[in-house]
Amino acid sequence: MAKVFPYEGNLKPFLFLCLYLFSSWQLVTCGRHGVDVTVCQGKSWDTVISGEIGKTVTLPCSLTAVLKERQELLVIYWQTKDEDVVHEFSKGKEDLQHLGEAYKNRTRIFLDQLEKGNFSLQIAPVRHTDDNVYICYFNDGRGPMSNPCTVKLEVTASFTDPSINLGPCWKSEEQVERNVSCISNGGYPKPQVHWTIQNGETLVHPQGQTNFTKDPDSGLYIIDSQVTVNLTEGLTISCSIENQKTGENKTSSLRGCLITDPPGFPVEILLGAAAIVIVIVLVIAGVFVWIKFFSKRNPDASQLNAVSEDQQSSYTVEVQELGKKGNEERLPLNKTENIKHTS
Repeated sequence: MAKVFPYEGNLKPFLFLCLYLFSSWQLVTCGRHGVDVTVCQGKSWDTVISGEIGKTVTLPCSLTAVLKERQELLVIYWQTKDEDVVHEFSKGKEDLQHLGEAYKNRTRIFLDQLEKGNFSLQIAPVRHTDDNVYICYFNDGRGPMSNPCTVKLEVTASFTDPSINLGPCWKSEEQVERNVSCISNGGYPKPQVHWTIQNGETLVHPQGQTNFTKDPDSGLYIIDSQVTVNLTEGLTISCSIENQKTGENKTSSLRGCLITDPPGFPVEILLGAAAIVIVIVLVIAGVFVWIKFFSKRNPDASQLNAVSEDQQSSYTVEVQELGKKGNEERLPLNKTENIKHTS
């Protein structure tokens, strides 16, 4: 006896249920757009493309060639999974009136390659907000709208090599705690920061405190990570910035202390200051000696005037005495004048 399928003779309710579920799914995933056709979003993507911020990226899409005489009926429609219109070609020309604000004047298709079936979309310059899933819809007037391409765009940007900054430290028998900072910028998306401290054979991965600052315009990140370590001689500190989207892992290392002398004024500065003081003292002493020596050899005018006045007084006294003596001896007056002149 032949086996009978359990639902044989009662398949209509089952078929109606399948049709209902399919219709419900289509209503959820489909919508009507500017080209006045119903299109359905794909649930996955065919290709993953990486685009660098500030550069140009092409989202690839190729199908069958389209003859020129059929391009008047051709519809190419690019949108995001969020239903933002990115680019539209309809009835033989580009129709950009429905474009989202974020994509105006930044997208194009290759009109000269439509005959070859190239429906790729170009975006320039790439912004951090372009990270999305893009869907291409196509119709050449001979059937329903099809979805030949779904492309995921991953926006990236490379970080700079990390810079490790260490405050002043010095060799000491005791361990000294210091804050070490690691700075990098210009990258996207948010990276992972890894610290490594190696002391001989010992390897430690401390958890640093990291601040991520995102530029509101460019979307690029500035990374400032800090970790506190016990500095000892021979210690090696490494900081790595890992960008998983680009696959880059940039690392910088710093070994030991930046300053090996104890804190305070270095010996060179102290010696230099002492030499300057000695020179100044010698200069002052030399000037003082020179002044004393010069004053002995060249008496000033007041001293000369004093000597002249004393001499004149002595001369006057001598003349007066001679005058008295002349009167007593009855000498002529001109004799006294001659004595004055001689004096």
